[in-house]
Amino acid sequence: MYFGLASLQVADYGDLKISGGIVLTDMAGSARNWETALYGFGIVSYGNDIAAIHAGFGGGYSATRESSSAVFMLGGEWKIARTTKLVSENWIISENGSGAYWLGVRIFGKALIGELGGVIVTTDSNKKIEAIVPWIGITFIL
Repeated sequence: MYFGLASLQVADYGDLKISGGIVLTDMAGSARNWETALYGFGIVSYGNDIAAIHAGFGGGYSATRESSSAVFMLGGEWKIARTTKLVSENWIISENGSGAYWLGVRIFGKALIGELGGVIVTTDSNKKIEAIVPWIGITFIL
């Protein structure tokens, strides 16, 4: 399981920010023949350095099948210390209502961000937990 992400902030209106980008991943699942898929996405964020909420959507493409459904994201973050935030990102696939729910801690500096948490992956319209996956992330900001 892997993913790589590139995003660009396209608007900044104080507490409201709009971004877009692409994700290359195999996290969509082999059940949909998306072993490797490329997603385009957009995200709207509202908040400040202390707390924020995020909402987004995207769609994907793989070599074996084009996406016929959207992926929705709802998340938030809350600063608990000078360089630490509690973060949650939750993704729901509209095709079957399944999702991935992430909760973790983000430790950040000016150019480097580290994340540690866990992802719960569900199937059957969120009726069954398919996996609980540890999450370790490192982000470098240009």
